[in-house]
Amino acid sequence: MKVMAENEEKKSEAEELREVLGVIKDFIPEIMPQIKELIDMIMDALSGEKLGKDAASFYKSLVETGVDEKTAADLTKQFIEGKLSLLSNIKSLPAIRIEKDEDIEKREK
Repeated sequence: MKVMAENEEKKSEAEELREVLGVIKDFIPEIMPQIKELIDMIMDALSGEKLGKDAASFYKSLVETGVDEKTAADLTKQFIEGKLSLLSNIKSLPAIRIEKDEDIEKREK
């Protein structure tokens, strides 16, 4: 009796997990365009030319508001380092491959 109850509980847990994973599987493709857009936006912000212009603009605005040049240079260095640390964080993310429905259907046949 106890073994049957444990088996039923395991089946119930497996079914619940299957449902959760099904929802996740359906949800991820829906949010992939937004994730890609966010990553593209971050990568664009980290492009060499854009980063240089952003850093120069940041430095210039600090100096124009009365911050001394050494402090402005230190803050600009921190600004650049902060942006570059985003890049290393992004590189450490695991790769995610989302299959299209038709690819899954072909594989299952």
